[in-house]
Amino acid sequence: MKILPFLLVFTLVLSSCKKDINFDSIKYYYAAFGSNSYSLRIKNDRTFTLEISQSPLETEYPKTESFSGTIDDEEMKHIQNALNHLVSENYQYNDPKMVTDKPFVEVNITEGKSIRTYRTNNPTTEYEKDVIKFFNEICAKTKQ
Repeated sequence: MKILPFLLVFTLVLSSCKKDINFDSIKYYYAAFGSNSYSLRIKNDRTFTLEISQSPLETEYPKTESFSGTIDDEEMKHIQNALNHLVSENYQYNDPKMVTDKPFVEVNITEGKSIRTYRTNNPTTEYEKDVIKFFNEICAKTKQ
């Protein structure tokens, strides 16, 4: 009988541990005034495709470039961490205040037949730090 409370606590601790998102694919889209637009798709086998559209403010004839490759282990850990932030129950990714100089960001997470969409024109500071910054670093690094 003395072991019953211990087992109960142990079971609760195990069930509350964060599990990584088991995604089939992730689509990340980023567009901001005066900067390049990114369209990144990552599959669960770590392959990705990326399209970068130049800002029409940077050149007279903007073009779109396409890249493909594989995500390494370290980047995959960061992606899982970003997704864990995004899907956590009380995570705020949308700032309800009207702001005009923020980017448009959309993240679609596909798991089987289910798609979770996180779309905002007003990302919070935490969302910019936890998710946007990292995905944009992948996009910028790929272009180099």
